[in-house]
Amino acid sequence: MAKYRYFEAYFHNVDEKAADELSICGRGVRVPTVEEANAFYKTDVKGYAEGCEITEVIECSIDDAYRFYDTSGIDNWPVFGQNAADCERS
Repeated sequence: MAKYRYFEAYFHNVDEKAADELSICGRGVRVPTVEEANAFYKTDVKGYAEGCEITEVIECSIDDAYRFYDTSGIDNWPVFGQNAADCERS
């Protein structure tokens, strides 16, 4: 099984009706830059973070990923950097 790095991507400038800050957890062969994370998650955030941008990406431990996020489908999460195109989307 491949060893992945885990990261939190923070969205800012959220609609006034939503929470002040939203974040998602991801995994990758490396931690993406802010620009790469925005491109990588562009289609995944439709409906709950549209109009927002990721402004911060922070590496986290796998323990924190399981502790603070819904990881019930973690085996189906996309893996950043698994395809060369991931790093070319920005």
